[in-house]
Amino acid sequence: MTTAVISVRTDADLRRLGQEFATALQGSRVGAILFDFDCDGGDRVGWSELASMVYQARAVKPTFGFVSGGCVGWPLWLAAACSRVVISPTGIIGGLGVMESVSDDSMQLAAQGRRRITIVSRQTPR
Repeated sequence: MTTAVISVRTDADLRRLGQEFATALQGSRVGAILFDFDCDGGDRVGWSELASMVYQARAVKPTFGFVSGGCVGWPLWLAAACSRVVISPTGIIGGLGVMESVSDDSMQLAAQGRRRITIVSRQTPR
């Protein structure tokens, strides 16, 4: 048995990664799949679908993530889907960015004589 190694780099083509992963998963001589991460993230369409495939494949073959460099943003999501993740002493992980859009309706509420009240438990970090 061999271990298939799939490199995840900043300029990664998710379609190619998905194809490499599918080939490794179906390969009868492949006993495990290793993702080698050195990627500073960015935005890629389809990363959540690939992470879902990797997560589901854990029932078929072990999947490992090795962070040799960076694993920031969408690659972290992919690494988290693996059976196990190992980080080199100089590896960097993190940065699942969050974006939210909200509407400020405070003026409309005030015009209606209404106000918003937020109740937060003492245990919630501020």
